[in-house]
Amino acid sequence: MIYLPNKFPYVELKRETLNGSRKYLTPDGYAVPSVTTILDATKPEEAKQALREWRKRVGEQKAKEI
Repeated sequence: MIYLPNKFPYVELKRETLNGSRKYLTPDGYAVPSVTTILDATKPEEAKQALREWRKRVGEQKAKEI
């Protein structure tokens, strides 16, 4: 087992969904988007279309499982 010291005093952030996107509330009250939300917003349209086509190929249920 590898011991990793806790070098930083991480504070657990509250998470909520606002307008369909996940936000984290910082200790000073700001709502910031999750990494996943940022990546999705900056993804090229071709990548979004490829994902939609994949979901159609494998089926909605299988896509959710994966």
